[in-house]
Amino acid sequence: MLHRHASVRIPTKRAEHSSIIHGTGISKCQGLSMATGFTNFPRGIYIIFVVGICLTMLNVLQLYNNQRKSEHVAKEISRNGQKPVAWVRGDKAQTGYLSSIITVLERIGYEVITGKKLGYSNETKFNLFWNHEYPFKNKKLEPYVANLKAFQKVNHIPGSGYYTSKVNLATADISEGVPKGFQMPDGRDAFLRFASEHPETLWVQKSNEHRGVKVQKLNQLRLDDNDHFIQQFISNPLLIDGRKFDIAVYAAITSVSPLRVYVYDGDVILRFCNQNYNPFEAAVPEKYVVGDDYTPVWEVKEFVNITFVWNLAATSLQKLLQPFSKRVKDKSLKMPSLKPYYVDQHLTFKETFNAFISSLDFDPEIIWDVIKETIAEVTIELLPVFQSQQRHLIEAAKKFNEKRFHTRPFAINKNFVGDPRFSYYNFRPFFELSRFDFLVDSNFKVFLMEVNMSPNLSTAHFPQNRLFFEKILYDLFSLVGVASYLHGNDFETNFKDKSIREMEVSTRDIVINTQDCVSLCSEKEQCRKRVKCQLCNSCLTYNNKIILKAAYAEHMSQRMFRRILPATKHKPKHVNRVYSEVDRMLILWFDQKCQRDKSWCN
Repeated sequence: MLHRHASVRIPTKRAEHSSIIHGTGISKCQGLSMATGFTNFPRGIYIIFVVGICLTMLNVLQLYNNQRKSEHVAKEISRNGQKPVAWVRGDKAQTGYLSSIITVLERIGYEVITGKKLGYSNETKFNLFWNHEYPFKNKKLEPYVANLKAFQKVNHIPGSGYYTSKVNLATADISEGVPKGFQMPDGRDAFLRFASEHPETLWVQKSNEHRGVKVQKLNQLRLDDNDHFIQQFISNPLLIDGRKFDIAVYAAITSVSPLRVYVYDGDVILRFCNQNYNPFEAAVPEKYVVGDDYTPVWEVKEFVNITFVWNLAATSLQKLLQPFSKRVKDKSLKMPSLKPYYVDQHLTFKETFNAFISSLDFDPEIIWDVIKETIAEVTIELLPVFQSQQRHLIEAAKKFNEKRFHTRPFAINKNFVGDPRFSYYNFRPFFELSRFDFLVDSNFKVFLMEVNMSPNLSTAHFPQNRLFFEKILYDLFSLVGVASYLHGNDFETNFKDKSIREMEVSTRDIVINTQDCVSLCSEKEQCRKRVKCQLCNSCLTYNNKIILKAAYAEHMSQRMFRRILPATKHKPKHVNRVYSEVDRMLILWFDQKCQRDKSWCN
């Protein structure tokens, strides 16, 4: 009996002993030990084994909890405004082509989130959404781009996909600076009429995706092919060191209604073909197409003609076959090498180009003025496209319960463009950085070849471009307000705090006081009748204040960007252009600012 009772008590004492040592949490471990049949082991080994398993389980649980806590803290940091949040997204982003954008954002204090979707969805209110592709036709992104808060920014403008389309730009006939283009097969008849009037012209037939570029004569073109367009080929390009080249100019649109456009004046990129242009061969695209693997400035060598002179007096075969070269510069262009400017003097691409053009006894500023004017013409002429696309976005936004679209009462009107209560208040989050590629011919005439949405800012192929890309991104983020935030507050807090907004830009910074404000514009009815009265404090509406404060902030933060629209130097062809009321108001405001301070003139 004693033996039987003892055999019953032993596991009970072990359990009690284990619970005393390890607390209540050991009961689970005890169940494990009973299930595995380890009760026949010596008591000391058994206790050590069980304690080891339990400690391991507790350590794993603690590590898991610490990880969850760390993620929670990171989320709370984003929510509480210690760091603004940037969501950077793009197809195949793992290849690293967005690295420059991520680097600059992290340097200015952003928490950068990458990936197809936000890691914690609606829990995080991003301050900047940088999407490499055009986001407004992506159903998965619709909740983000149609449900924006006023303090959020997106790096695309609805409608920008139109002017960055190669075929649309070539066939829109919007500027003399764009080579003539025709969409096939619909534009066949118009093309044949134009070609008959210009029989010596060569043509480039391109797919709508700009693939398969090849120079051809009229009788070689396929006029019945779908999804193709034909564009005039500029056959007399200006050459540097024997190479055809293009000039990549970066521009930013910060507002559509009213229209504000800036050009980056800090630098450009000169990109050269991989082979000398002459002797010209249409079958060798490397002679006239600037590809992704272009020749950069620092690799271009001085162009020479090689003249073989045989030494007939030589007695040995080796000497007879040994040519020597005589360097003959191309006197028609008087080309120096770019090395003394870019490599030796460390000039920028732009200043290197200026030095070369000046050596040809031509003023490079004429070229830059034409480039700026062409960019301005393209954006102005395509403004109706922007407005149409924005109307579609408004319709999409109706599906979401977004308070921002109902902060101030207004009716949705099909002709809303120009109404600041509608167009500007709802579309100030959008901006666009584009690259305009220009060609200069031998007569110094400038042509716009194409416009690129989301231009390549990767330094993987050419690390030497790193500084240029980082500077343009930093200046862009400064211009649009992404790089301007108060430490300790997120954008939403700053936006909602009136005193903070007044500290950054006050009403006194934007009002224009003239004698008319005191006499002519004192009555409310004059505010509606006269545009100049809208600049007076007594007539200044809430939404016009928002517009002018944004324009003021951009001017103060533009760094190396320079405004080209609205312009304060009005050319004759601009005088008769029909502007919306809000555009006329902003043009007048910049004119008044220019009269008082020349730094506002452009």
